[in-house]
Amino acid sequence: VLNRAVVMAFDWLAPYAGIIHMIGSGNHETSVGKWASTDIIHLLIERLQAAAPEGHTIHHGGYTGAIVQRFSEPKCGGGKTFGKSRTWNIYYHHGAGGASPVTKGMIDFNRIASYTEGCDVLWIGHKHNKFVDRADTLRVPMQGEQLIRRKQWRIMSGAYTGDGTAQFDDAGNYRPDWAREKAFAPQGQGGVTVEVRVNTNERDKHN
Repeated sequence: VLNRAVVMAFDWLAPYAGIIHMIGSGNHETSVGKWASTDIIHLLIERLQAAAPEGHTIHHGGYTGAIVQRFSEPKCGGGKTFGKSRTWNIYYHHGAGGASPVTKGMIDFNRIASYTEGCDVLWIGHKHNKFVDRADTLRVPMQGEQLIRRKQWRIMSGAYTGDGTAQFDDAGNYRPDWAREKAFAPQGQGGVTVEVRVNTNERDKHN
């Protein structure tokens, strides 16, 4: 079963191996590790790495971690020497707990924000909800009198399972659905695309 799951995931992801930079672990993957002593994400990355263009690396992310995107601008005159650089920091956590049908997981973001610093994005999943929100923070400056305002995006990406609307298959058999049977609203599906635009103005670098 595990081998087949790796092959199935590889078949889905192989066409995108050249643009995948990291694959993390979730509760299902860690459960496989506990019961079968197998890192199923490692096996998948090995296959995808072989299918990726030469020089491209796919990293094995953990259950939680950070992704630092670095942007540099060339100095006047071009060349390989770079001037100012910018970073855009994503803190990710697979997510935990129940589906949070009322709060949609907003409490989880507030909890994570209480023990993380310097994050432009807090990103979680797991709860089968999907939304994007923004929370602004204020920081005391090292110099000057004006507080520094920082935008922080809070993203929850959804699941890729069925939406539970079809209660019966083609043969007329009832199809079990966890969300429906818990009386939950239809759950959010799909990922989230983030476009980052880096401005030369220090105050606007997080737009």
